[in-house]
Amino acid sequence: MSAMSLPRKRGECMAAPKRVWLYGRIDRGGTSQVLDCQMEYLRCWAKEQGWVITGETREIRSGVFPDRPGLREVTQAAAEGRMDTVVVKSMTRLCRSSPDAYMYMKRLQELGVGVVSIKDQVMLTASTICLQQ
Repeated sequence: MSAMSLPRKRGECMAAPKRVWLYGRIDRGGTSQVLDCQMEYLRCWAKEQGWVITGETREIRSGVFPDRPGLREVTQAAAEGRMDTVVVKSMTRLCRSSPDAYMYMKRLQELGVGVVSIKDQVMLTASTICLQQ
């Protein structure tokens, strides 16, 4: 495995993904306005990288249980080859439990899809992991 910084702006990381899927989730106690802001943050960040957004999944559900409609939608799109990478604001958006998040990321890797967590500054691809130094 090799480590490199997450790209901050277009062209900084040669192996940057081109096609990305945005995944946003808030708990049931949140408002759709909060989710709208999260999705806009993801859109702006991805565009700043020069990446092509091929889809978005929005979910208002608890992150405690990994078997959620939104993650099933992302998995299906990954299986169909519609993305190179899933972009999330933080890993906790995928799953609240670290073992569940790891298993989900492993499943995506098996499908040849990576994960970028902006807040955690982590880029996980099928072959490398990039950490912000």
